Amino acid sequence: MLKKFYDLKTINKIIILFVFVVIITGINAFLAYRNLGEEEVVVKKLGYNFLPAIQSLITLYQAETSVLSAERGLLNPDLKDEKVRQSIYESIPAAFKRAEDAWKVYESLEKDERESQIWQKFVSDWNTWKKAHEEVINLQRKIDKLASEDLDKEKNNELIELRKKCNELSIEALKKFDTAKMNLKISNS
Repeated sequence: MLKKFYDLKTINKIIILFVFVVIITGINAFLAYRNLGEEEVVVKKLGYNFLPAIQSLITLYQAETSVLSAERGLLNPDLKDEKVRQSIYESIPAAFKRAEDAWKVYESLEKDERESQIWQKFVSDWNTWKKAHEEVINLQRKIDKLASEDLDKEKNNELIELRKKCNELSIEALKKFDTAKMNLKISNS
């Protein structure tokens, strides 16, 4: 059969090879078109579910980091400028608002059973952390009020004890959020 091919004129060889390439290309195009529907499903799932989920979780993490940063700033007894402290206090609700918006987006997304279980555990851990954080901030407000007064020795000792307690609460709050993050990491690995 190859001998017959070699005996053909060059133009005929080119035409046969061209027809062969067209047939292969046609088969490839048919298979690609047939699989296009499957690809569309994957792309839609990525675009409408995975990417918004990732963005929401990143926003939650950024909001949490903002809150922790603000909390650390408020715990600093050397930061005495009232305007700066007030600005820090005001940044906390803004961070929680960003988290709430991201939360709503994530909750509206489709999740399988495993993802739902992980999310419910995270919700519980987040709420535990948020409550602990609110205790820290409430105690810090009390400390700020006390620190703005003229302190006698007894009040000064009370202030020292409150700061110590507030730092301990802050450490506990941080541990609670670390637990939430670790549960997400462990569940997703």
